[in-house]
Amino acid sequence: PSPPPPPLPSWPPSSLALVRKLGLVSWSIEQVVSKNVEALLKQRGFAFERVVCSDYGCPQLRKRIIAAPGPLLEHLKQLQSQIDSVTPAKVLVGTLKLPSGALIKIGSAAPIAPHHATMTSPPSAGLV
Repeated sequence: PSPPPPPLPSWPPSSLALVRKLGLVSWSIEQVVSKNVEALLKQRGFAFERVVCSDYGCPQLRKRIIAAPGPLLEHLKQLQSQIDSVTPAKVLVGTLKLPSGALIKIGSAAPIAPHHATMTSPPSAGLV
């Protein structure tokens, strides 16, 4: 048997009810990716997108669910195509003056040369 799904955070049901009650035209809600949150949004008829923060210029690899009116989500997708992806490794390479031959180690991944520092991996990083 599969384990029971984790409980929903307390905000989604009450926040979504408030959006409906007030008839808001422009709003957005962000949450860590979760099958339970996605199921709740689908069940209540709310539009949402999964996003990776680094795709929007934020130097972190977090995955999030953004719930918002459809036109706002469409605008978000259009903006993403105009933004350079930024990973923690790119930030390190861009700010550190690395000695010749230096390697960057990110999380449990194997060390990489700075010119390959666009890989997706856990956010902890350091020089090797």
